[in-house]
Amino acid sequence: MLIKLPHQFEPRDYQLELMRAVFIEKYKHVYWIVHRRAGKTKTAINIMVAAALMEVSLYVYLMPQTNQARKVIWKGRGSDGVRFLDHIPKPLIKKINNSEMSVELINGSIMLFVGSNNYDSLMGINCRLIMYDEYPLQNPMAYELLSPVLLESGGTEILFGTPRGHNHGYDVYQMAINNPAWYVRKLSIDDTKRGDGSAIITLAQIEQERLSGKSEEIIQQEYWCSFDIGNQGAYYTKELAHADYEKRIVDFNIKIELPVHTSWDIGVRDSTSICLFQQDGANIYYVGYIEGNNKGLQEYWKELQALKEQLRIKKWGYHFAPHDIRNREWANSARSRLAVAAELGLHFIVVPDLSIQDRIDAGRAFLKDCIFHKTFCKHLLRCLREAMREYDEVNKVYKDKPLHNWALHGFDSYTYGAAAWRNQFSKPEMNTIRKYEISSS
Repeated sequence: MLIKLPHQFEPRDYQLELMRAVFIEKYKHVYWIVHRRAGKTKTAINIMVAAALMEVSLYVYLMPQTNQARKVIWKGRGSDGVRFLDHIPKPLIKKINNSEMSVELINGSIMLFVGSNNYDSLMGINCRLIMYDEYPLQNPMAYELLSPVLLESGGTEILFGTPRGHNHGYDVYQMAINNPAWYVRKLSIDDTKRGDGSAIITLAQIEQERLSGKSEEIIQQEYWCSFDIGNQGAYYTKELAHADYEKRIVDFNIKIELPVHTSWDIGVRDSTSICLFQQDGANIYYVGYIEGNNKGLQEYWKELQALKEQLRIKKWGYHFAPHDIRNREWANSARSRLAVAAELGLHFIVVPDLSIQDRIDAGRAFLKDCIFHKTFCKHLLRCLREAMREYDEVNKVYKDKPLHNWALHGFDSYTYGAAAWRNQFSKPEMNTIRKYEISSS
């Protein structure tokens, strides 16, 4: 039986150029920045199928969230109505696993579709290709921790998506654009055409977008691939820009004699994140950050102690945890988290049960006094820049609640600390910290 690849797909010129870069020019690092509706996902799936048939290995397709991978890839279709999975010729499929979203081919290769929100589960894998769909919206920790996998195997990484301001996607673009080891293309609607030469997105269609209420900033970002648009809906854009202007995001010498405090956001099936900070006079210095998945308190405490030794910090200060620490359990433990923590000598202050908006406001007010270590708090700063309100596509407005993306964990650990610290010290009569509640329950 003769099977033609690509299957049920006739690539356009700009898509063919990408395929040539991967299969003929043998680029191992690819960043493909293209406008909406340019066929990113369809092109990526067809590249993965061809690569998986050429060499037996594991091939990983990452989206920002696992539920997105299921909705967009596993169940989704392109604008032509063809299911994305139907680009894998059925005679070449040995087995499909719907629960883990994997396809095993008859040659032994496996194609796995997952979310970068669970990047920890991929540590230790051996694969030949990792694709990052909507990379500017992904947790940048996934890329940083998975890149060594491909370095060892000699595999290929392909990042693609549409810009989201000067975030980690922009940082990679700036690094790669003049690096001969990278294939980089940024394609707006002016650079792409259908097979017959017609526009994929017409100016008339964009004008309709404007008339329906879409902002010019979003239009420039989505269709002309502009990186210069601020992160729409982000909570602390102005405050962090001001911190940059005042040079409060810098590498500084940590004062090892001052106690280091921590504030936590504790996940059950999500990430746990921990901010480390010091007070020196009127300023709050953020000196470190830890984030991880599926670990027990003992592991986080061990990481903190190792970081304390690395930074040569002499002593801990106070440890702040969200109010629901009372009724949640740590992984692999039937006891309350407060009880487990107390046994380790880690005594938490329980942050008051404030509304999300109160915490956001506390964090905004707190930011004016904060100085961040640019290197040690790199990922925390990303979280603070990327935490944003959820967007209502129907009514074209931002909702009064946060978007549950990868950045929310670091954002929450910061706002819990800000709310707790301001609660303890904002009033003159509270010039000394109140006693912590230490519970064995």
